[in-house]
Amino acid sequence: MIKEKMNRNGFLEYLYGFYKELHGQRLLIVYEGEITHSVMKSFSSLAEELMIREEEPEDVQRKVFHVIVESLQNINHHAYREKEKHEDSAGRGAFILSSDADHYNIITGNLIPSGDTGRLTKMMDRINAMDDEEL
Repeated sequence: MIKEKMNRNGFLEYLYGFYKELHGQRLLIVYEGEITHSVMKSFSSLAEELMIREEEPEDVQRKVFHVIVESLQNINHHAYREKEKHEDSAGRGAFILSSDADHYNIITGNLIPSGDTGRLTKMMDRINAMDDEEL
């Protein structure tokens, strides 16, 4: 019970910090759930419509579109599934598209088994330590 409460409190602190980071951003799409082909298609179309309405240059639209598609495909392909993986099952994750005066921000995430955290942390630390040339 105490461990569960600490995890919940830690998560709430994380969410509050995340909320403060997003404050001042214009949230365009916020989603948590299964990332199916139709969801990917819908989000891509919606983002495209939003950028056209904002009269974004075509190169910006193209870059944002490609990052959205790649991010959603990664969630679908690599998301942890509690049940045995089936070809027709969809990955579950979170997707946020926001913007400010100068940028579009794409935030994605998905659950991972707790046993994978150490390996993934090492990989992220290695990537974060790289300079532009190494990346």
